[in-house]
Amino acid sequence: MTRASTRLTSLIAVLATSVLLLLLGAAPGAAQAVAGVPGAATAVTATKDDTAHTATVTWKAPSSDGGSPITGYRLVRLTTAGPTVGSTTVGPGIRSRVYTNLAPGTTLIVAVIPLNAAGSGPARTTSITMAQATLTTDTPTITGTAQVGSILTAHPGTWGPPPVSFSFQWYAGSTRILGATGSVYTPTSTDVGKPLKVQVTGAKPGYASSARFSAPTAPVLRDVPVVPGAVSSTVITQDDRDRTATLTWTPPFSDGGSPVTGYRVTRNGTDASGNGPLTVILGPDARSWTAVDLARETTYELTVAAINAVGTGAPTTEEVTLRLGVITPVAPVIVGTPQVGSTLTVDAGTWEPQPVTLTYQWNRYSTPIPGATGRSYTLVADDAGQAISVTVTGSKPGYPPTSITSPQVTVTLPEGSRVVDVAAGDYHSLAVTADGRVFAWGANFSGQLGDGTTTDRPTPVAVAGITDAVAVAAGQGFSLAATADGHVYAWGQNQYGQLGDGTTTDRRSPALVAGVTDAVDVTAALTHALALTADGRLYAWGDNTEGALGDGTDTHRYTPIVVPGLSDVVSVSTSYSHSLAATADGSVYHWGYFPDGGLGDGNPGRYTPARVSGIPPVVSVAAGGSHALAVGADGRAYTWGANMDGQFGNGTRVANPAPAPVRHATRQDLTGIVEVAGAFHSLAVTSSGELFVWGRNERGQLGLGVAGAWESWPTLNPAISGIRSVAVSYQHSLAVTADGRVYAWGVNERGQLGDGSIVNRRSPVVVGGIG
Repeated sequence: MTRASTRLTSLIAVLATSVLLLLLGAAPGAAQAVAGVPGAATAVTATKDDTAHTATVTWKAPSSDGGSPITGYRLVRLTTAGPTVGSTTVGPGIRSRVYTNLAPGTTLIVAVIPLNAAGSGPARTTSITMAQATLTTDTPTITGTAQVGSILTAHPGTWGPPPVSFSFQWYAGSTRILGATGSVYTPTSTDVGKPLKVQVTGAKPGYASSARFSAPTAPVLRDVPVVPGAVSSTVITQDDRDRTATLTWTPPFSDGGSPVTGYRVTRNGTDASGNGPLTVILGPDARSWTAVDLARETTYELTVAAINAVGTGAPTTEEVTLRLGVITPVAPVIVGTPQVGSTLTVDAGTWEPQPVTLTYQWNRYSTPIPGATGRSYTLVADDAGQAISVTVTGSKPGYPPTSITSPQVTVTLPEGSRVVDVAAGDYHSLAVTADGRVFAWGANFSGQLGDGTTTDRPTPVAVAGITDAVAVAAGQGFSLAATADGHVYAWGQNQYGQLGDGTTTDRRSPALVAGVTDAVDVTAALTHALALTADGRLYAWGDNTEGALGDGTDTHRYTPIVVPGLSDVVSVSTSYSHSLAATADGSVYHWGYFPDGGLGDGNPGRYTPARVSGIPPVVSVAAGGSHALAVGADGRAYTWGANMDGQFGNGTRVANPAPAPVRHATRQDLTGIVEVAGAFHSLAVTSSGELFVWGRNERGQLGLGVAGAWESWPTLNPAISGIRSVAVSYQHSLAVTADGRVYAWGVNERGQLGDGSIVNRRSPVVVGGIG
């Protein structure tokens, strides 16, 4: 239904209601039901005969006579402009009425109201619109001479039935002439050479309007020849390589009353050879001209104008700017042995078009090396373990500089400088080399880097006084190292005695942990620590909130105590306020506070170690922020606890207190696992050195090149391979490769990624400067 018909229907309903109320003697809004009146007439319709100008309204009796016989029907004729134009009453047996002399285009509206002795029933309306009539038309004619300054008159011819009103629109060729809407028109110079015609439109109330075109006149003549019109359809085509531009055109629409004898073409400015503006005269058949030897990055105007015996017509101008040339580079290749002390040289190939001047910038990972701008570069100690590349830039007058970077080569580490273990604290990181040195980087607010200061370090610094470390661990603001002679050293924050030296004094340099003489491994949580001895015992010290130390109390310990009830421990890990241990027989023990999912048995907290049930024999464990992980003897990874960030790796975010295997999205178990690590995200290393990641990723801590809420299925990180060991904190991750290099990714706000910046990294970067 159209908007107009919708308004008409609504108006009919309102008018019908008003008529009924008036006929009943009641004001609108004050009508009240009359018991016993008949129902509404049914099947009320209207048909028309446009030729006879008549319409017939028909109806059927109401379904209810209200309990009193129908005495007749009142027919009320309505219009869209008022409530009624008259009414009539017919007998009870009448079922139709014919309305005559209806004008074309008018709308007949009739309300049918049944009557009985009790009164008038409801009105039922119908409407019908008479068709518009069609005008008879004639072909318009034009009188007068088609010449500039002469008056042309349009004659509509005979249209009917009269009277008919007319409107006019003049055309030059097929183009409407703006403002030419009268019955007369005087041609102007712009009409020369064009035939004219007029469109006449007739209109009459009740009739559909009609339009007719006259026949075209002869082309408009000019009394006195003038210069030709402007050329048309100009197009400019440039060739940046050949430094040319070609202007093309079509002849003017009007020759001014005198044949075109040629074309005047000009080029402004100075060309590449120093020649100034240029003008050429071409013959009448010319349709293009090419400007040559144009200077690059210079804007030129190419102008063309037609010529006849009277003179030169209006010019048409196009602009063109030649772009700079394009240098074709060759991918550079680094030649030489990538080891400290060796000299690398770049083979840059031959760049075209010759000659091209080449400059060089050597890069350490992706950062330019200050002063390394020659074709050769000698590797220094800071390059050990780093990815080295060189960027070659070619330049040539008239061409934009072009740069291309070589593939990276990785500088091998000296045997003793290869990293064998890493640890990730909340905002700092640690690494131990094959020759027993410890390096630290990142935040240093409590001296946790062990360099005697509290200055943050975005690149690794050596920890003072430790030369034979075998393992390291990092807590919230403190660090640990186990040495080859079985001692443990600690430094940094000591609020809860987490340094194990019997005090609560912070240390900026390593201090000996009291009473531990045969340690082989260490692990740290926020504010407490554990050490594993060669004979499988565990020592614990520091913050004992919620029984994190496993000694059956919540008393803080400022020197190490032996964790009771455990022996033959082969793996230990702690995080926040809970700890895990695996024993030689493959059992797993869990203690501390672990509310999200329980300690493997649904119990959220224990003050002494309790065996985790429902898990196959394991070989190592890792404590996450709110979940736990273990590597089974079968090479599978198992998880339990909280899962709000998908850290289970099973495609869900549903917690589970019972250990379950980590699975691929294909629902197959993740196998071949040799090491796991977790915080609120999880990492797993396979026997082939692949790295799988899952869990929280809002800061890019999965190293997949993107940041998102989480990954609930294990995803292979393709950026690095040959992984031997991993470590994680809340928002950053570390990995050690088989050749002893360290990679880091995630949050870097305190320099904890060790790449010399504080820029967060969503993909792994090499930690340099270890060695």
